[in-house]
Amino acid sequence: MNKYPILQSGFIGFNEAVLTKPLPPEPSFRAAIIFKDTRNPLNKYFYSEEVRDIFKLWMSNFDNMKSMEFRERILKVAFKCFSNGNFFEWLALQSKQPTVTDLHRAFILETLDYLILDSQRKVHVSSWSRILEAAQRADSVSIDVTKYFKKESNFTDASKVRLPARMSDVIQLWVSKTDGFDDLLYCLYIIFGDRLAHTAITKETT
Repeated sequence: MNKYPILQSGFIGFNEAVLTKPLPPEPSFRAAIIFKDTRNPLNKYFYSEEVRDIFKLWMSNFDNMKSMEFRERILKVAFKCFSNGNFFEWLALQSKQPTVTDLHRAFILETLDYLILDSQRKVHVSSWSRILEAAQRADSVSIDVTKYFKKESNFTDASKVRLPARMSDVIQLWVSKTDGFDDLLYCLYIIFGDRLAHTAITKETT
């Protein structure tokens, strides 16, 4: 039986070897006596240091996205994170995990609509990482699920026909869209980024 790493976002990863699991901070002597458990529960879960670092670099200077070297780095980390190379296997894996809530599935469906139908996102990508995590916060957010789940199943046969299965083809489709590199990097951070640090995740628009 395969055991897949749970990400701090609540999503599931394929390859633990490319991820980091932070060490829980040691509680003080006083805290250890008074409190049963002072650890943040997110310490139990994984994230990608590479995604975190490249995202912070972009947040510090948005002109980095104009660099072909920077864009190539995004592509490399995307392939590394989705390391099995099949997008639909990753999608199917998310549908059976307790840390993946209706809110997570709404994000997935919105992303599929963005990729397949060129639909505008209903929620700006900068907002998703504030609410998607492997904790009670994501589970407690109330949304109109019927607004997002218009089909009988999360991942229909029709979607599989219209969206390529190979990750290389999905990434190519992703970055071919207007601001596609921006959206891809945001999504990498939403899925594989850290949640313990308070990273600034809003890109100012003019």
